Amino acid sequence: MQQLTQEQETIRTEQEISDFNANILPYGYLDVKAGINHFLGYNKTGYELAEAVEQFSEETNTPLKDVDVTYVAYDVVLQEARNEINDLIGFDICNDANFYTYRNYCCSSYDYSEQDKEKLITAIAEATQEQREELLNSEKVSKFLDDVEISQEDINQKIKELGQE
Repeated sequence: MQQLTQEQETIRTEQEISDFNANILPYGYLDVKAGINHFLGYNKTGYELAEAVEQFSEETNTPLKDVDVTYVAYDVVLQEARNEINDLIGFDICNDANFYTYRNYCCSSYDYSEQDKEKLITAIAEATQEQREELLNSEKVSKFLDDVEISQEDINQKIKELGQE
């Protein structure tokens, strides 16, 4: 048997670990990548995503192998943004509007209509200036608003329309 250099041995070991993980983990590479990338955008980690997937599996009695990792990543962020928005301005993005997570593995996304966006923009515009500032200074909420295509300009325009300046 040919003697491997330390570097070749390390490369081979890493490849074997990768092969092992690919065969034992029930999730596709692109699904995991999409979920982790979404979490990273919200300053969350892969470890946090793994915990969320386990929790989702337990709470829904879904076998771990059947959990949509990307859906969980999007839904965790949606629920956190929902709670923060509701706590700050008293608007529930899921019940007062219809923001939800569309489940489709690596193509999971937020599901909402233009009417839902308009309801959220109006709720933000109707909040006090202090509440708006606190809301828009939240990295999580700011990133979520970007993800659902709501800009500061949209909010400013609504504030002017409502005379809330």
